[in-house]
Amino acid sequence: SSECPLLNNMSFTASALNQKESQWKQIQSSLKQKLSLSSSFRKPITHIAGLDISFSKVAENGALASLVVLDYRSLAVVYKSFHSLTLTEPYIAGYLAFREVDSLCLLWREMREKIERGELVNDGLQEEPQVALIDGNGIHHMRGFGLACHFGVLMDVPSIGVAKSLLCLDGLTHEKVKELQEGLKKGGDHALLKGKSGTEWSALLKGSDKGKNCVFVSPGHRVDMNDSVRIVAHCCKFKNPEPVRQADLLSREEIRVMDRELAKQKGGE
Repeated sequence: SSECPLLNNMSFTASALNQKESQWKQIQSSLKQKLSLSSSFRKPITHIAGLDISFSKVAENGALASLVVLDYRSLAVVYKSFHSLTLTEPYIAGYLAFREVDSLCLLWREMREKIERGELVNDGLQEEPQVALIDGNGIHHMRGFGLACHFGVLMDVPSIGVAKSLLCLDGLTHEKVKELQEGLKKGGDHALLKGKSGTEWSALLKGSDKGKNCVFVSPGHRVDMNDSVRIVAHCCKFKNPEPVRQADLLSREEIRVMDRELAKQKGGE
């Protein structure tokens, strides 16, 4: 996703922010009880989804959620859908899902309904994708329940988090990651990120032979660490796996068009 603008938290009192955090913590804790980190695919993977959110440079707190579905073997995009939204919730560290997940779930439900009605048969979708890649963290999160976990539990679909930057916790540092990254030579190479507590938070994965940057892969729901790495590595042509990369590219393209239209309207006022 493009850089996330922080909703102006000044419009929320300290008391209101504390209250939201308390409510969200309870919801997060309740949902986490349903989390499964064992792989349970109902069928072999034929299609894989990517979900992302891009942010408007023109509309205040405007954003666009995107869902793309790719053929797992060819990695060709067979379905895409967007949902424009206005961010209304504040940003509170560790609770990103409460700003973004509703729009991602809406897109998934829409697709699910279209599949049930047989509207996507010509796109090769007789059933919903067997797994979803989310631009964000899975269990690599201060309470072990990031955006990919939240989405996966709500929709009851296998999900994997793919993050572009390190969330520092449990003794994990940028220095440690840099050191591990130097040992990854070719596409598909990975290293597990284990914290001081012994917890395996995510895997640092080199997506392609070119470039040195890696992504942070962590299980979301109904997928274990090994399968998370294997699936994401299969989807990489470049640094980022194709489902997330395409969701990002297509949503940016779409939001640029929306921003141009909005800028014209504002200019004509």
